[in-house]
Amino acid sequence: MVRKVLSLYNHTVRGPRLLSVEPVDKLGDCPFPPILTAEELLSQYLDLCGRPSKSFFKQLILFACTSQARTKLRNLFETTMDPGMQEKFEEYTQCNTYADVLAEFAKTALPPFEYLLSMIPTMTPRLYSIASSPLFNENRVELLIVLNEWVDPKNYRRCGLATDYLFHAPIGEKLAVQIRPGILQPPKDPKSPILMFGLGTGVAPFRAFLQHREMLLKQGDVLGPATIYVAVRHEQDDYYLKDNYQEWKRQGVLDDFHAAFSHDNLEERGGKLYLLPDLMADRPEDVVKALQLGGNDASEEESLPVKIYYCGPAMGIPETIKKAMSMAVAKVSQRMHKNEQDVKTLLDNLAHSEDRFHAECF
Repeated sequence: MVRKVLSLYNHTVRGPRLLSVEPVDKLGDCPFPPILTAEELLSQYLDLCGRPSKSFFKQLILFACTSQARTKLRNLFETTMDPGMQEKFEEYTQCNTYADVLAEFAKTALPPFEYLLSMIPTMTPRLYSIASSPLFNENRVELLIVLNEWVDPKNYRRCGLATDYLFHAPIGEKLAVQIRPGILQPPKDPKSPILMFGLGTGVAPFRAFLQHREMLLKQGDVLGPATIYVAVRHEQDDYYLKDNYQEWKRQGVLDDFHAAFSHDNLEERGGKLYLLPDLMADRPEDVVKALQLGGNDASEEESLPVKIYYCGPAMGIPETIKKAMSMAVAKVSQRMHKNEQDVKTLLDNLAHSEDRFHAECF
């Protein structure tokens, strides 16, 4: 990709050529070092593989030298009431990166090389949830990463920049990383019941949770109940930690685990995906059990409140899971003839006022 863009400027810029970068605003932050090569600029700073924005096309039209190029670029950035225009923009940017656009308009709207610094955004850090516990191994950090690849509308294979790089980096390669404290933390009291929901690679922090519990158990601590719900596309290819869940359940680290496979048996369901809310609706008793709503004998010590965790895409999924929990509890309570208002109050407290639903979304 870098060589492709450099070839567009081969008469003025060479890859090894040293460039000096001077910010227009002397007091502002500059994301680039003052001296670097053209190749370093394109390979380490500018997000050539990113999805182009409307502002990029709006700037690019300033360099258009043909009416045909101006018309196409204008159609890509102008905002209209026609939903078809937005669909065309989405489809075009699914198939073309910043580098692809520069190549397409190389003869009709190529900006001077120095303008790329303000037209193309810089690469942003990629954040991954840590999938290991320091209590399990204090000198090692493990990640759960799936290669982000897809086929665009032109039937061209695309890969995510960071995951593609990591999958093809040789063993021993040194990478620039920064470790930050995770958003999700296991409860301080190991006797606290926990309910976990992980979508795809969102099971990563819960692998760390369960490793943490495994070590506490080996140290003689008493553990509260733990249940995990996971959702992946296919059981055969994507059920990453199935063997681990079975072993943790055998050890007493995990009480139960439930999985939804969204893309398996699609024909039997008429093409409908099978998601976590569907699984919870089919087996509401498991939800009630995980929420520790079965009730205790009056003589027993009052149990600790269950803490609920979610990790996965945002897109309104945490709210959908809360609703699915509510519906599952209501369904079971109806069978047991419990007061509906009491159930609603309990779930409102569970999700909101008691601050017991913790989410890490990406």
